[in-house]
Amino acid sequence: MGSEDRFGGIDSQARGHKLIDGIVRPRATSSSAFERSYARFRRRLRIKHSLGIGLEARVSYENVYYCCTQRTGSQTLRAVFQHETFWRWSGLHVKPYFELGLREARADKRLRRAFPRHTLACHLYLDYPTYDSIPKPSRYKTFFVMRDPRDAVVSFYYAALVSHTPVYPILRMRADLQTLDKRAGLRYVIDSLVEFGYFEAQRSWVSAEAATDENVRVFRYEDRAANESRFLRELLDYLEVPMPDEELQHLASWFSFERITGRPKGTEDISHHLRKGTPGDWRAEFDDEILAYFGDVTQDLVQVLGYDTNY
Repeated sequence: MGSEDRFGGIDSQARGHKLIDGIVRPRATSSSAFERSYARFRRRLRIKHSLGIGLEARVSYENVYYCCTQRTGSQTLRAVFQHETFWRWSGLHVKPYFELGLREARADKRLRRAFPRHTLACHLYLDYPTYDSIPKPSRYKTFFVMRDPRDAVVSFYYAALVSHTPVYPILRMRADLQTLDKRAGLRYVIDSLVEFGYFEAQRSWVSAEAATDENVRVFRYEDRAANESRFLRELLDYLEVPMPDEELQHLASWFSFERITGRPKGTEDISHHLRKGTPGDWRAEFDDEILAYFGDVTQDLVQVLGYDTNY
């Protein structure tokens, strides 16, 4: 969540680190040699893209809308789309949009004018009705990344408590969480996600209206965590991006959890933006009381989203 991201958007910055094209680097001042070099690289890339130099293929539709909720790997997936390899095989430019968030989101004039042709809107923290109200071109594709809401609670808990950049609303949440034990803290996060409209947004993307929208497909965070390259192949096939397997495998390896963090999946570092990388962690973090509270608050959400209800 950057300073522009007003409602729970998760920034590419981890505590003491920043994510740049999939590389977690120590934070540096804007005058550092690396920052100057990287800025020059991005300028050259923009010029190259504007001239179409190196473009291998262009998708047949005009825009892509990447929608999700927070804590679904959105920062690293955005970095995949910002990589030159993706541009070469799609012709799509990434258009980051940080200002909307869940219940606070509004399809206002800024949003309607935000996405020129041949852009991938990335990433939109929207429920389906808000997304549906955005004017779109005649040819477009949309996808939503879903995550088990129980794991989202755990991930949000550690991010708010430790790893996330201290901006709104993390600043307030962190101050509150530091006064609570873990059980009370998890209840607090569940209540906060209700307030944000997080669970409501998830539910909206599997509603009957969304399910019958031929331009929308739901992907799962868990599938990406299980196999990055297979997930990317399914996603790129849906987006009709004809990237060769060799280049896709390189992209998947470049943005893998292991390469970014230097840790194997399952090895936890609560101070890092990418904490653990394995689904199902809620089973180790929820006790019976928290599980019951989550069920009381969210009702049949887990079943509706298609996740295993066994503890």
